[in-house]
Amino acid sequence: MIPIPETTALNLLRERVESYLRNEMGNVDVDAEGDYRVSFESARVFVCPRPWSDDKSVVRIFSITNTDVPVSSDLTRFLVTENFHLLFGHLAYSEVERSVWFVHNLLGDFLDEDELTTALRVVVTQANRYDDLIKEKFGGRLFSETP
Repeated sequence: MIPIPETTALNLLRERVESYLRNEMGNVDVDAEGDYRVSFESARVFVCPRPWSDDKSVVRIFSITNTDVPVSSDLTRFLVTENFHLLFGHLAYSEVERSVWFVHNLLGDFLDEDELTTALRVVVTQANRYDDLIKEKFGGRLFSETP
């Protein structure tokens, strides 16, 4: 785990993100790293406020859709082709973790509630859409099946 430097600006961003998420969902689950977790059907989504530079921040919203997925030319072709059609977010493959992710980033300094909740809905919906499809076509497990 990489330590995340705590700053006043980052703490304010975390408070804003948490407030927006509570308004949208009521209760919010926070993990040990201070990231927010949301579940919908088989998708697990993480909302992660992070410093980007000395004076900028980013909110990374992602879902690890599948794990133990062997890399192949068919998988990479599928990911690239699907990314071409996506308006928001993108699919990515982590070779180290052998996992597929759906990721979208927002500028934290200008974040408003509608932008965050819309991006969260997009990631949740797309992750839930792709996880079963990827498992069926390329093997591995759903992230939600990972112990």
